Amino acid sequence: MVSTAWSFVLIAIHVGLHLNAIVYKIKNKLKSSNFEYVSYLLLIVILIYGIYSFIKHKLWEDMFLLTHFKFFDYDQNPIIFYLEMLSIVILIATVTYLLIKFSNKRKSKNSAE
Repeated sequence: MVSTAWSFVLIAIHVGLHLNAIVYKIKNKLKSSNFEYVSYLLLIVILIYGIYSFIKHKLWEDMFLLTHFKFFDYDQNPIIFYLEMLSIVILIATVTYLLIKFSNKRKSKNSAE
């Protein structure tokens, strides 16, 4: 379970590294439209749900081998499970994207001085 949890997180980080191109295309299409604010609200809701799902599935316990047995809820709807996993990927990718964006701003600000 350790390797699958870390692989999941590393793949989400990798998606976040390539998120700049996707965000650029989406921003150009949504510029000065009414749906722009709705998309920001939708992103915030997905990120909050991603935090909830990360805590619910206790992903950090799998990553650091804090649990010896993983119980899978077979009664849970698979669609909901995959949506929860997708929200975690979106959360991690967005955090990676924002870290890179602020890091680049800080580098350009320091080089300008």
